Amino acid sequence: MADLEARIRDLEAELANVRGDLKRAKDEFQGFVSLASHDFRAPLRAIGTCSQILLEDYEDVLDGDGKDSLGHIAVAARRLESLVDALVGHARIDRVWEAEAVDVDGLLQSVLSRLDDQATAAEAQIERAESGARVWCDPIQLAMALECAL
Repeated sequence: MADLEARIRDLEAELANVRGDLKRAKDEFQGFVSLASHDFRAPLRAIGTCSQILLEDYEDVLDGDGKDSLGHIAVAARRLESLVDALVGHARIDRVWEAEAVDVDGLLQSVLSRLDDQATAAEAQIERAESGARVWCDPIQLAMALECAL
């Protein structure tokens, strides 16, 4: 019995060490994500703001293609900034993952509408078929996966 109690104490001590290591790793990871997101956001804001200023200040000089290009740059910068925000939210280790029944067609349509400017700029044509599928998942994760896949 004494051997069993000693083994339990050893395992409890090992568990406490592992929990401490996990907390330190979590804190380091979240610090990294916070720093990296800050490093990404500043240039994205500058790109978006600069393209918007150029569009406004040189509207009478730019042709249609120039205006479209600057508009696409501004939209892409805002989209990337929102993706950084989403990644920061997903990087939180203590985040509770919420699964729910998700209408795949509706979610896909939402993703496609967000990507419409990029598809137009790339002269891409996206065709899809209605599936009527519903899946049990975290809708934010599925939307991010669809955006990355497209």
